[in-house]
Amino acid sequence: MGSPKPLLDFQGKTAVTLCLEAMLSGGAGQVVLVTHPGLRLCLEALAKGLPVRVETNPKPNSAMADSLRVGIKALKADTEGVLVHLVDHPLVKPQTIQTMAGVFCQNASQIIIPMFQEKKGHPVLLPMKYLGAFRPEETLKCLIKRFAKHVRFMELNDQGVLQDLDTREAYLGAKKAFERPKGE
Repeated sequence: MGSPKPLLDFQGKTAVTLCLEAMLSGGAGQVVLVTHPGLRLCLEALAKGLPVRVETNPKPNSAMADSLRVGIKALKADTEGVLVHLVDHPLVKPQTIQTMAGVFCQNASQIIIPMFQEKKGHPVLLPMKYLGAFRPEETLKCLIKRFAKHVRFMELNDQGVLQDLDTREAYLGAKKAFERPKGE
């Protein structure tokens, strides 16, 4: 990518700022931002003044599941569900998060996966009871597969759930979509 994904620019806002704003505007009760040691101070500065807890994954080159485990440990004991929002998807709308949370409140035993035009995306909303069964060697994908009968796919009007910033080209495409004037 050439630079850290959380710091990618979208008209003066970083990718991580967009994710945090979407989660907070979407009604997240608590937000835990997990980062690697090299970005902790920078991300703490970006999150300053927001109700966000910043945690460090001590194994920065490990799998995403290890960061998720760090985040889970930082949550309050009475947490019922966890929205796993990757910085790779900074254009998710707050309304998407709000809609997913509303559906989860009606049935807190579902794993909710958003879709756009029949394609699966992120963020994923999981009941804490399934995350409590998260095995040390397991990835998030494996955990979801294990509880597949509880998965609910939600078709949403949000292309942001698919915009994954894995390459420079994907970033430039997402940036162009973000900067497009409303109504276009």
